[in-house]
Amino acid sequence: VQTKYIPNIGHLYLPSARKPASATTTPSALLWLHCGGRIFGSSCNIAQSAVCTKLVRSWNLPVLSVSYRLAPEHVFPAALEDVLAAYRWLVDYLNREHPRGNGSA
Repeated sequence: VQTKYIPNIGHLYLPSARKPASATTTPSALLWLHCGGRIFGSSCNIAQSAVCTKLVRSWNLPVLSVSYRLAPEHVFPAALEDVLAAYRWLVDYLNREHPRGNGSA
């Protein structure tokens, strides 16, 4: 599994080898939102990294682990805006990596 840091978005975990999507296959990925309640750490801490790596290996799909801003330092809707930005980034990524000619992943 390869890991890439995407600034202001999170960490993208990629399968080592993935079959190319066909024209009839919808590009797929998993947007991983860690649960709250952690005292310290980021979305790339050891536990989250292990979970995302296992998901990539099990499903052979890219996984984007979102690094969203947390309360109480960042009030609502900061985290929601970060998740939406990550979702949009992931859709753009899938469209770039697997162009289908219709502009949507």
